[in-house]
Amino acid sequence: MKASTVVKPGAAVASRRLRAARQLALDHTLAEIAGAFGVGGVDYLLLKGRAFAEWLYRDDVGARAYGDIDLLPAPGDFTAAEEVLADLGFRREYEGAHALERATHHDNWVRDGAMPARVELHHTLYLLSATPQAVWGSLSPNALRISVGRAQVRVPSEPANALIVALHAAQHGAGDPQRMEDLRRALGQVELPTWCTAAGLARELGSDAAFASGLRLVPSGAELAGRLSLPTETSRVLRLLAGTPPDTAVGIERLVATRGLAGKLRLVGHELAPSAAVMRGWRPLARRGGWGLALAYLWRPWWLAAKLPAGLRAWLRAARSDERAIR
Repeated sequence: MKASTVVKPGAAVASRRLRAARQLALDHTLAEIAGAFGVGGVDYLLLKGRAFAEWLYRDDVGARAYGDIDLLPAPGDFTAAEEVLADLGFRREYEGAHALERATHHDNWVRDGAMPARVELHHTLYLLSATPQAVWGSLSPNALRISVGRAQVRVPSEPANALIVALHAAQHGAGDPQRMEDLRRALGQVELPTWCTAAGLARELGSDAAFASGLRLVPSGAELAGRLSLPTETSRVLRLLAGTPPDTAVGIERLVATRGLAGKLRLVGHELAPSAAVMRGWRPLARRGGWGLALAYLWRPWWLAAKLPAGLRAWLRAARSDERAIR
């Protein structure tokens, strides 16, 4: 008989205290950044994280875990926001990485120390195809303010947050407990007129299919999507993401979507042998000097080969669903 894993009460308490300390440190950093943005005249919105905690976890803000700070500056203030972060001791993560190796919707900034901090500085949001100017124009009106320490931090309006919570669920899929809990809470707390406004924002930004995909990850959301007359058609990418696939499955989809043999070969090359900046972020071994970096490069193809079967199975499931939808 297999012994069950027992979590000791003392360990659970210690874990909660550590998480609380980390989030307190992040909130302190957020207040610091918000103050500096105010001095520098940077217009911005705080996304997800503490914004969701204040919105959906009012009775116990600390119950909503977050490990970074997501900020969306106004498009015209993006460079100024980068300068503020640099002045505060942050550095761009993966400096020197190739464009193929960086996220298209945000840049990562990090600050080392006893309580390190990470900021995701957003150009836009994942699954939105609209321009950063259009995204800002739809999400920034009627912004609210929350208190974080002594700072007043700007957050999206409730309809904008309703759109964001569904998109975040669509991005991470049904296998992500935190995003599913956010979505369930939003569905239980937000009134129908607000969801109608959120659906209008989704249509403005060309993301109504992604909005619907996120909602349909839970039964009450699927019912709401029907009431809002949201699209029932979905893409292979959205079906793939809904299952919380391994990274290799997303990589396969990216490879399939890349046009031309040369483009595909460049993408494969960067996956097999990324820049040194990416390798150092990928494995601690790569940060141990030249020999560690060399060993990490030798290990990466084998690591990818071991991960590939699971990714291929996930991608094929989504592709078969695509074929059934066409038929």
